[in-house]
Amino acid sequence: MFLKRNCLSIMSTQSFESTIRDTLHRAAVSIINEVGSEFLTYCPFHQNTNTPSFSINKNNGLWQCFNPDCEKKGGIRLLRKLLLNEETRFSKDEISDEFLEAILKDDVVESDENIEEIVDGCFVDYDSDEIDLLKSLDDRGFSRETMQYFEVGFSRHRDRVVIPARDQFFNLVGVIGRAIDADQMPKYLYSAGFPKSKILFNLNNAKKYSEVIVVEGSLDAMKVHQAGFSNVVATLGAIVTKNQQTLLSKHFDRIVIIPDNDGAGFAMRDAIIASNRGKEVFVAECPEGFKDAGDLTASQIANIINNKINIIFS
Repeated sequence: MFLKRNCLSIMSTQSFESTIRDTLHRAAVSIINEVGSEFLTYCPFHQNTNTPSFSINKNNGLWQCFNPDCEKKGGIRLLRKLLLNEETRFSKDEISDEFLEAILKDDVVESDENIEEIVDGCFVDYDSDEIDLLKSLDDRGFSRETMQYFEVGFSRHRDRVVIPARDQFFNLVGVIGRAIDADQMPKYLYSAGFPKSKILFNLNNAKKYSEVIVVEGSLDAMKVHQAGFSNVVATLGAIVTKNQQTLLSKHFDRIVIIPDNDGAGFAMRDAIIASNRGKEVFVAECPEGFKDAGDLTASQIANIINNKINIIFS
């Protein structure tokens, strides 16, 4: 059965920013700079007063140290526990939508079935009326060919689009359940034991290329593939793990990042840049008003990739 984790979250954006400032102040952590929606500080978890490598998003409370020897990360509740030894709980009415969405991306599917059985049970006959089950993706501009390529199915029991995930060796390691409308919460569900921190979505197909395009979500990767760029992988979240960084470094010489247009996406971009010195790294930014690559047309995707910005390391 699907189990929804208890969510401990933040208040409105304004009061949430106050909570972050209060937490940092009480822990004697000074804000060195503010870049967009990010607070930058010296990391409180390792000795370093040269570079403010610790970033916390004032809108959703997600934080990460970008020093490769530290790489601590988490949310505001964990930060308060680590810095102040306080357990923080908020009422349901105080939960911010952005933070709730970020937390729910980590929800899991509990099932006695193995992954192969789940995928078999979600099979869609693309040559029949069953294709209508995937209308939510069709409405977002995904072609039948793209959905077939990524083995997209549908859970009739959960009423969700199902996207299989394979590791670099083509082994089926989990499934992603995606909501079909805005009212379904959470937006994403993952099968029990899903090794999200250890894989890059679509690496099995992209690893034959020397250049890779990195996006955050599985649907983003599918849309970039559909635009003619098969060398695309997804991190399946804004936090890029050490295992994922190793996979990028091992398989690719050139990296093109298409970050989500939000604080978490910019943090993902910066983490990948920081850990890939010595490689050619580029950034292709989504146009203003678009959240991510999944919202773009094929021509828009081609345009931002063709006009990518080369990151020059000093």
